[in-house]
Amino acid sequence: MRIDLTKPGGATLAEVRQLLASKDDSEHRQLRVTDSRIAYLSDEVGSENIGGLCFRFETWQQGNGYCGP
Repeated sequence: MRIDLTKPGGATLAEVRQLLASKDDSEHRQLRVTDSRIAYLSDEVGSENIGGLCFRFETWQQGNGYCGP
């Protein structure tokens, strides 16, 4: 799942909840935002494949409950 942050009201609470629930907590994840302002959860973490990113958050370690239903 991806959230287009350029849309007016594009990051509603419901959309953020859906984004976080779209991946389970069995692997490390990273919330990233592209230069074109698309937010998504990445399976690639750290400094892997960061070309075209506006920013990324700290890696969420697996098993901590940061994402998943």
